[in-house]
Amino acid sequence: MTLVPWAVRREHRYNHILHMLRIEDRRRAGEPIPAAQMKKLDIWLGNLREQNAVVHYDPDTEQGWWLVHRRPGVDDDLIRVPDRVTRLLGSGEQSGWRLGEQPT
Repeated sequence: MTLVPWAVRREHRYNHILHMLRIEDRRRAGEPIPAAQMKKLDIWLGNLREQNAVVHYDPDTEQGWWLVHRRPGVDDDLIRVPDRVTRLLGSGEQSGWRLGEQPT
């Protein structure tokens, strides 16, 4: 599963949190990451661990990106488990399935 399961609004696309999630996605995919970016990622991940936080995205807010407390037994990765996945599919259609359901 991607760490960015949301359709991200244009005004939220240049946020540091999104940048870190994308670097971590690339790292998990085995892609090479420049040393300077890896250092920033390691520091950011350490801060998340210290705060016991995960990333939450709310497209209906000006800020968009939030660090929120991890919900024990629910948020097991870096992101708040979303109620609804809204990432754009390759065809340009939006997915509207809920986690735990099969996408159509």
